[in-house]
Amino acid sequence: MGINTGTAKIILGVILILGLTAGYFYRQKLVTNNSAEEQTKQIVTEVGKLMLLPEGAPTIATVTDKSKLQDQKFFINAENGDRVLIYSASSKAILYRPKINKIIEVASILPVDNPVTPATPTMAEVKPPITNAKIVLMNGTKTVGLTTKWEKSILGKIASVDVVDKLTAGQTDYTNTVIVDISGKYKGKVDELKNLFGATVVPAPSGESVPQADILVILGSDAI
Repeated sequence: MGINTGTAKIILGVILILGLTAGYFYRQKLVTNNSAEEQTKQIVTEVGKLMLLPEGAPTIATVTDKSKLQDQKFFINAENGDRVLIYSASSKAILYRPKINKIIEVASILPVDNPVTPATPTMAEVKPPITNAKIVLMNGTKTVGLTTKWEKSILGKIASVDVVDKLTAGQTDYTNTVIVDISGKYKGKVDELKNLFGATVVPAPSGESVPQADILVILGSDAI
């Protein structure tokens, strides 16, 4: 079954290829329709040997002036004489070069009357997944079990936090409890910890290793 010129124009007019309609290329005389039944069958047969084709008969167009198509990604590697097979029902376009029997490009296409253009979300709409603040407790004293005691207290009084590790500090003579805001992502939780311990926020003390966490609490003798 052949595709006459009128039908080809209609189909080309409702196809979107990478942001522009094929009808646009037709109106600009950048792509011309090729509706000869035997040529269509021959092209489909040759391309069908190279890839699995969608069902149905395609509209076939011919690239006549590649210089006017270079702003379209689909046609970047096109040459004059290349054929475009447009399968509107399957939303597929294929750029084929008969002289070397190669497929040059394949692209998805969309009907113009029902385009599905993904919306670009604003920064306000892009919300990161909610995760608990990761806290590491360090015992900066010689009192055994201090981190376990405060782990229970923290988890009972502050929501959306996890105590991911309990360590012994490099120094065990801390007088005051201090908090290190490692990631800077949970200021509210840092403030809650400050109020809970009556502690201050400081840079990581020299000689102490900084763990992989959001917040480090080094317990001093005031936490005993």
